[in-house]
Formats: sequence, structure tokens, C-alpha cells
Amino acid sequence: MPSPEDALRKLLSRRIRELREARGLRQVDLEAETGIAQPMLSQIQSGKRNPSLGNLAKIAEALNVRPAVLLLDPRRKKDRAALEALGEE
Repeated sequence: MPSPEDALRKLLSRRIRELREARGLRQVDLEAETGIAQPMLSQIQSGKRNPSLGNLAKIAEALNVRPAVLLLDPRRKKDRAALEALGEE
């Protein structure tokens, strides 16, 4: 069983990728929007690197979501309720 940190990193990487793709953005587009180098974005999206809080905020802003949305899993019932309460998804 993965550690809580590993599970959160996996969720974060998946959510960034899902939201980026849903908006029709490529990693290079996200790089342009955030100022975060594409290799760093690739490492974050693959779960190999944790973003700083500043970078997390930049990514959320570029995806037009609150940072909390990146940490909520729409496949989980209670997270779906939180997303709805935030007016997301």
C-alpha cells in the first residue's frame, strides 16, 4: 500500500494532467502560463517531484481552479461534494 504522501503525489499529478488536458493545454502551454520549466512540469505530472506551494498556486491559476481542486479526487464521493461546494467540476 502506498504511503499517504505517495498517494497524494499520485493524485496531484493525475489531477494536473486531467485538468490540463480537459482545457486542451499541452505542457509547453502550461509552461508559458506558469513560467515553470517544462521539464519540471513533466516531473510534477509524473509524480517524480513535489511542486512548491508557489508553483502549485501558479499551476492552479493557469488551470483556472483553486489550488484545493488539485488535491480533490472527483472519483471519491466526499471529494465530489467538496468540488461541487467550490463550484468546480
